[in-house]
Amino acid sequence: MSPRSVLLLITVLFTATATGCGYARIFSQNAEGGILSIHGNEKPAMEEANEIMSSHCGMGNYSMVSRDTVTVGQRTSTKSDTNYDEQGGSKTTETDPKSSETQEGKSGSVSSQETSVTQDLTETRLTYACGG
Repeated sequence: MSPRSVLLLITVLFTATATGCGYARIFSQNAEGGILSIHGNEKPAMEEANEIMSSHCGMGNYSMVSRDTVTVGQRTSTKSDTNYDEQGGSKTTETDPKSSETQEGKSGSVSSQETSVTQDLTETRLTYACGG
C-alpha cells in the first residue's frame, strides 16, 4: 500500500469517527416533494438529507416544510426480582399416606416482583417541497 493510500485511509477513518454515524433515508417521495427520516448524529444526517433533496428537486430548488418527531413503535423491557427468606428448622413432606419423609434443613418464603416499562420508539422526519 502506498503512503498516499495509507494517508487517504486514515483521513477517511478519522472523518467517519469525528463526525459520528448519521444518515438520512427516503420515507416517501412524489413529484411535489417528499419525506425523509434522519437517524444518528444530526450533522451528517442533515448533510445526506440535503443531498437527497437536491438530487430529487435540483440544487437549491427545495424548501423544508416541517420537521417532526413521530412514534414508529414501542419497546417493552421487563425486570424480575426474586427474594428468598430462609429460616432454620425441619420440614416434613408426606408423599404417600403410608409413609412420610422428613428433611432436615431450612424452610422459608419466596417473593417475586416483576416490573415492565414500555417506551415509544421515535424518529425525526423531514417533509420538503420541490420548487423552493
